[in-house]
Amino acid sequence: GVICDEYNVSTTKLALGNNGLSGELGTRITEMLSGLSQLESIDFSGNDIMGTIPTEIAMLSNLMELDLSNQEQGLIGKIPDEIFDLVDLRFLSLAGNRLDQNIPSEFGSFKHMKELDLSSNGFSQSIPSDFGRLEDTLEVLNLSNNYLDGKIPSELGRLQKASMVLSGNGDLSDPAPLTLCLMSNFDLIDDARLCPPERNV
Repeated sequence: GVICDEYNVSTTKLALGNNGLSGELGTRITEMLSGLSQLESIDFSGNDIMGTIPTEIAMLSNLMELDLSNQEQGLIGKIPDEIFDLVDLRFLSLAGNRLDQNIPSEFGSFKHMKELDLSSNGFSQSIPSDFGRLEDTLEVLNLSNNYLDGKIPSELGRLQKASMVLSGNGDLSDPAPLTLCLMSNFDLIDDARLCPPERNV
């Protein structure tokens, strides 16, 4: 549905999850800008939007929540640099698509991010240490079911308030940082390879 601000002057939320939307996202964002530039929340989850995440996303500068998860054919390509121009983002889900390449270190620049879900894509290479910079705000970090490898950065241990989900990335190097293995909200705390029991006492 569509939700307006308190004065019914501008649309602030577009909730069109599981609505049968199809086609590419770039043209839709251009259409939105003709009258919906005050959007704070977009939920396009569970549709059949395809192609890449367009650079025009940066023009929706008031966005706080963006959910593009679980597209039927899957969004493809890399996360565009322009997504980091959305400085007020608090919730971002790109889960269940076919996005690939590396996870950009610029995610650490978000000042208000509470929930970040990049699970079930094709992301590879290492986990950026810059996630540690989100220690004051982040409540959920889900990077599960990708192709991430290398050492889990010790900086993730600073995310004491966050629920951390890293399972399904088979090439992560062991052991995980001790600070993570002592966090009850780390989903791999019982993985004997990453968190050897004898080390956690």
